[in-house]
Amino acid sequence: MTNKKAIVVGLGPAGAAALRRLEELGVDSLGIERKSVPGKPVVCGEYIPEADEISFITRYSSLRKAYNYIGLAPKLCRSNRIEVDINGEYILDLSIKGYTIDRAKMIENLLEGTYHILGDAVRKVIYENNVFRIMTKEGREFTAKYIIAADGSPSFVAQSLGIGWLWNSYDVAIGVNVRMYTPSMPQDAIFMYISPRYTPGGYAWIIPRGNYLSNVGVGIRLNYIQNGVNPVSLLKDIIRINPRGYLTNAKTKGKILGRWIPVGGVRNSLTYCNVIFVGDAAGMVNPINGGGIPTAMASGIIAAEAIYREDISLFEKRIKEEIKPAIDIGLSYRRIVDFAYNNWWVTKIMLNIVPKRLATKILKGEPTFLSSILK
Repeated sequence: MTNKKAIVVGLGPAGAAALRRLEELGVDSLGIERKSVPGKPVVCGEYIPEADEISFITRYSSLRKAYNYIGLAPKLCRSNRIEVDINGEYILDLSIKGYTIDRAKMIENLLEGTYHILGDAVRKVIYENNVFRIMTKEGREFTAKYIIAADGSPSFVAQSLGIGWLWNSYDVAIGVNVRMYTPSMPQDAIFMYISPRYTPGGYAWIIPRGNYLSNVGVGIRLNYIQNGVNPVSLLKDIIRINPRGYLTNAKTKGKILGRWIPVGGVRNSLTYCNVIFVGDAAGMVNPINGGGIPTAMASGIIAAEAIYREDISLFEKRIKEEIKPAIDIGLSYRRIVDFAYNNWWVTKIMLNIVPKRLATKILKGEPTFLSSILK
């Protein structure tokens, strides 16, 4: 049995960032990832807004560090705008700069020089005598003083310790994504499609990643899926109806894959004994746009620094100061989205009077007078 000070369970962006930071700080640590190749297959858009576009949170050290880590991956395709098609009736062309990354390559670079195990899954976690025992499916056993649970939503670590969260179907989405060759899609833009019929409670996306390859997907809230909506069928419908003609002559280059996306804001309990939940396991996703890579990585960095200082209360404190306010704003804007889907006739009227500047701030999750009112 091997003893470590800290074990990171799950090596997606949040877990890889946490393990990298632990290594930098000289903390004796180990990462465990069930996939043989972390970050693959890709089930996200791989889109990153430029740091200047979200300066209201990148002023914090954790987000700045996260962007330094993101810089380990090459920028595949730069964009200078986000085009939003609302049911084929209204087009918003928003000036927001960003780029796509190779998510798997970023994780690979983050893990370089760290001690980690791939292709093995945690099957049991036991807490006794102030120490965690972690057992894997391949028969390995470890002990650790701290665990960073970066194992997605819902967290297996939480379930194994008997502290799983009860999910509200309004606060969880299923995202499905497929890689496609899209010769008709502009390479300098991100495309979003919103429709009460084809994207209930969410939106569809086409996100170029260079050489006319794109991530094409749709995210749908669980409550709509429980009502009989099938996200895979909706994605196929969107490809068929071909909004704006951007999928003309498109060809599928892989399988349609899906994942759970927590869109209910930061979890009320972020720690348990010496377990720290980060990334999707902690709800570090902006509910208004589904973005989560920078905030997930920042949460992993904060967790590592709290362990280095041997004070996990610092994690809760810094999350509340550096990340939670922005996610709370996104959650308040999501209430507008809920109202819009349930009152589409009002939405069509509002679209004609909402200033483009305000719409841009809402999509980025930036504070506005509306977020203050909706709090």
